Order: sequence, then structure tokens, then C-alpha cells
Amino acid sequence: MMPSNAVSSVSTPMGNSTSRAHGLRCGAVPPVFDPAPLPESALSVVVTDRTVTATVAGFPGRCATPDCYWYAVAVIAIEVSPVE
Repeated sequence: MMPSNAVSSVSTPMGNSTSRAHGLRCGAVPPVFDPAPLPESALSVVVTDRTVTATVAGFPGRCATPDCYWYAVAVIAIEVSPVE
């Protein structure tokens, strides 16, 4: 079970960004995929003058087996414009 306060975040150099919460997975090593819905509200994106930071909120849930764990998957596309 993933703690409800767990987060995953990534920062990238500033650009025009689009983002989407892509799904929730149940995995072990090697990963065992068990897709489940992830609400769009679970993904937040913060844009500053130099970085884009995306954070996926933790999801409290159970996996099919005790040795699995929940983790969120997000796809973030960054379009960088040339500086003139």
C-alpha cells in the first residue's frame, strides 16, 4: 500500500508545457502492471520563470499481492522555444 501522502515530482528547464496524469500502476521488481484510473486532479504542474515542476499525488490503494506497491505514472511534454 502506498502512503496517501507520498508524492513523485520532476523538474525540467522552462518551456511551454503540457501534462497529463497517465495512470496508476501496481508493480514489483520486475514490474507487474495493473492499470487503474488516476484522476486528473492528482497531477499538479507548477511553472516558474525557469522550471516546470510536475507532482503526482500518492494514491492509497492495495495491490493484487503483498509484494507489490502502487506508483503513479505521468507523461509530461515540454516544448522549448529558442531564445532570441
